[in-house]
Amino acid sequence: MRPAAIWTLLRVNIGKDMQFRAAFWSRNALHLFWSYITVLIIAVFYRLGSAHSAVSMSQAVAMKWIGQGMYLLVGGMGVDEYLYSRVRSGDVALDLCRPMDLYASMYAHLFVDKLARALPRAVAALSVGALLRGDMHLSGPASPAALLCALAALSTGYLLSCALEMIIYGLNMDVESGSNKADLFGVVMLTLSGTMVPLALFPPAFAKFMLLQPFAGMIDLPARLYAGVLPPAQLPLVLGIQLLWLAAALLAGRCLVGAGRRRIIVQGG
Repeated sequence: MRPAAIWTLLRVNIGKDMQFRAAFWSRNALHLFWSYITVLIIAVFYRLGSAHSAVSMSQAVAMKWIGQGMYLLVGGMGVDEYLYSRVRSGDVALDLCRPMDLYASMYAHLFVDKLARALPRAVAALSVGALLRGDMHLSGPASPAALLCALAALSTGYLLSCALEMIIYGLNMDVESGSNKADLFGVVMLTLSGTMVPLALFPPAFAKFMLLQPFAGMIDLPARLYAGVLPPAQLPLVLGIQLLWLAAALLAGRCLVGAGRRRIIVQGG
């Protein structure tokens, strides 16, 4: 998809999301309230806890604010109702009749839709975090290099997130089994992405697994680079992990969508 087309679809989707202003502002207010509560829990644990952590409180709070601000970029969060309804209702049959790459078309639509819904919430949450003072303050990046590395990792992580979410849509094409497998996969993604709890706070015994598992590349690894938990010199390692899992997720998603396309039966007219 050309950049001009992506920009046009992005504006259309943002406008659609803001069409009902009361609902839009209430969703954002609820998100800000929940973000404040979850960051407050991290700060309280640091303030009252006695255990030593290699991650400082300001780093943990910064990673949590980033996780809350970018949570809609995580695969499985804010499922694209357009794609989901087309698969479950059978309207995907129209796409099957068109001479196009079904997987690429779904991926492009998902890419734009998630970004349009995530941007307003991300700007609001990160702005509030930056304005707060004390333990709840969202501190700036560890260095200018850390900011650039975090943005690079976040961009690659978003591609990975969309590829992982395409696995959910591939699983949903198996209409006989329902959405149980897809729902479970979405919960695993949310938990292991670092959105709920920064993965750097897990016990040291899990540190290597948390670093190398595929879901960390969506939010947690970019947040670690931003906060200085990982130095900028670790960017090649982070991008390598992300690109490896991106290739695996693209292959798995294509296989699932292709299998669902061959197996799906659409009735009615």
